[in-house]
Formats: sequence, C-alpha cells, structure tokens
Amino acid sequence: ILCAGVNLQKSGFVLLGIILLGLPSIFLRNGLVGVLKLMLKDEQSYRKASGQLGMIAGGVILVAGLVAPVIINFYSFNLIIIIDIFSFLIGMLIIGSLKLPNNHGFKEKTLGNIYSSLIDDVKCDKKFSKSYLILFPTLILMGLLPILSGGVWVDPEIHIFGIKVNKYFWALEGLSLLISGHIYVKFRSSNFFQNVLRLSIFPIVIFSFTQNTYLLILGVWVVAMAYFFNFTLERDNSLEKAQGEKEVYQVTASYSRLMSFYCVVSPLLIGCLVDYISLKEFSILFLIAQLTLTIYLFLSDYIAQKRVAV
Repeated sequence: ILCAGVNLQKSGFVLLGIILLGLPSIFLRNGLVGVLKLMLKDEQSYRKASGQLGMIAGGVILVAGLVAPVIINFYSFNLIIIIDIFSFLIGMLIIGSLKLPNNHGFKEKTLGNIYSSLIDDVKCDKKFSKSYLILFPTLILMGLLPILSGGVWVDPEIHIFGIKVNKYFWALEGLSLLISGHIYVKFRSSNFFQNVLRLSIFPIVIFSFTQNTYLLILGVWVVAMAYFFNFTLERDNSLEKAQGEKEVYQVTASYSRLMSFYCVVSPLLIGCLVDYISLKEFSILFLIAQLTLTIYLFLSDYIAQKRVAV
C-alpha cells in the first residue's frame, strides 16, 4: 500500500501504508514487555529492561531515518520496500524459531470463547481508563511527525548546515527514543519530569510564533520523547499491578490496542486539520488541552493525598 501510494502519488495510500507498517512492531514490542514482566520478578530489573527495549526501538528508527533519505537520493523508494520485505521475512523466521511458552490458562478459540475474551478485553480497557486519559494529549501528537516531515505547516526547504531538516525528522525521533529509554530508567519516579513532558507541544507553540528552526527540532524531539516516556510509564505501572500470566498479557494487549488506536487516529485527525487551521492555532489548542489535563491530574493527586492524610 505504501509503495503504491508513493508511486501513484496518492497521499491517502501513503498515510495508510505508514499506519499499517507501525502496527506489527507495536504488538511485538508490548508482547515482549509482557514476557519480560513474567521473567524478571525484580521491579528495578524489569523497568531497566523495559527502557532498554525502547532504546533498541529508537536505535532501529534512528538508523532507518538516516539511511532511508540516502537510499532515496541515490537509488529509489522501491529499494526501501524490498529491504523492508526481507527484514519482515527474517523477523518472522526468527520469531517462528523461538520456543515460546504455551498459553496456559487460555481457552480454545471457539466463537463463544472469542466473545467472552472480547468482554474481558473491554473490562480490562475500562480498568485503565484513567491511564488512557493521561496519555491522550501526548499520544494524539504521534501523527504530527509525518505531517511535518511532508513539509506541511513548515517550510520544506529549511536547511541546517546544508542539510534538509524535514528529511531527517524520523532520525531525530529515533535519537529521541534512544535517549528516552535511558531517561525513563533514571527519571520515571519524578513527578516534575512527568508534568513537564505532558506539556510536550510547548516548543512547537514557540516555533509557530518565531519560526526558529532549532525550536522546531527541539519540538519534534520533545513530542517523541513525551509519548514514549509517558506511554512506557503508564504501561509498566499497570503491569506492576497485574496478577498472573493471563492478566499480564491482557494488560499488554490493552496497551497495544491503545497505541494502535492512536497510530491510526492521530495522523488521520491531524491530516484533516491541516486544511482548516494553522500550526499556530493547532499548537495553542493542544497546549490548552495539555495544560487542562496537567492541572486536573495535579489537583486530583493533591486531593487524594489530603484524604489519605485525614
């Protein structure tokens, strides 16, 4: 789909292709986190491994973001598709060769059991509704990067040291995720750091007024760091409360669905908004949403602490 979109110059196909390419890695990464939770009983070891898994994902995105523009300049986009196909095939062979644990406690896939599982999934999603609310203002910005990379809302000819900036936004996101894994391990308990990242759109707001290229780069960096850090923190907090293998996998499945939902909705939503509002209006609107949520969470935590004290 992505290849067809690029060759036919259909932006809708390109967007759909980008969305579909991201879904397998989401379910695989979160599934691996569930396995790590079952293997590593010590919380410190598990959190460290979770952060390192994010660093690996960031490293892959960084390398891909650096290499892809070079391949396009000297060869063609179709070569990237061929490389992707071979990498997916190799990944499938590796996963197929792994000795994964049996699904103890899971029912056979009959129609009745599938319906029962769907009901359990809905109950599980409801259980983490507050976490979903907390993540909304950061995850909804996931689609901002492909929009900016396409030269929408920003000048596509912005250069730094002779390098076309928007071509390397994906590499910048990968670098941000690579570093975010380390930051997550160090600062996951810092309420101040969490609240700062909940206002991830702020550098983009300043850029929309000043058109400073370095603020744009900082904005892309912070947006990527925020959605990784906050998502990983909420998911791992929920996994810490999970009891037993089945509940661990329910939590990872629930957060995979959440991330997949935003992978689909975010670029589509932002893609629709670009025709009606400017980057300045968009960033201010989302800053208000992020500020409102941050104040709400601060007040709710403060009230909860007062009640405990009483």
